[in-house]
Amino acid sequence: MGFYYGPIFYVPISVVLLTGFGIYGLKKKLPVPYFVCAIIGIAYVNLAISVTFFPMTFIDVEGFSVENNISLSLLYFRQGMKHLLLNILLTIPLGIGLQFITNMKNKSRLAVIIILSSLFELLQLLILYIFKPIDIFFDVNDLICNVIGGIVGYTLILIVDYTVRGTKEDENKGFIQFIKSVCYRCANGEKSLMPE
Repeated sequence: MGFYYGPIFYVPISVVLLTGFGIYGLKKKLPVPYFVCAIIGIAYVNLAISVTFFPMTFIDVEGFSVENNISLSLLYFRQGMKHLLLNILLTIPLGIGLQFITNMKNKSRLAVIIILSSLFELLQLLILYIFKPIDIFFDVNDLICNVIGGIVGYTLILIVDYTVRGTKEDENKGFIQFIKSVCYRCANGEKSLMPE
């Protein structure tokens, strides 16, 4: 039997993230585009949770062992190359978008991206041991691909950052200008959301 418990996770996670980003944005007097980016980020988190964790099937299967759902073999692609590519694609948005909702320098942001990218697979391992769903798997190759995806996204946005650095700032105070300002600060080694 499959269980779709997504809303149990989406609602509290969304409330916590909205509250955190909202308080931070209001306290720092960040512009409206920051809040738009935060909402996009929350939607991404919910979609990533849906893709990686649901549905979960809890059936008492005779002979089921958690260890059968764990693969620590490097370069053993149990689910194929398409699956690994999807794991890379899953975390590219994380690598791209984090600079628009957190106030960090590039090196700190890269470390956070690596940690957050790893969490998708590590949480699957934790869920596997605690709840023993038969259709959750931990694969070290998925973990590596998730981290690669986060780093690819980080690299792509760095390229954009350095491209934007050479452009002139315009008078527009809207969404595009917010994106350009964040990219410009990141390219110059400053914290992403606010100058030091």
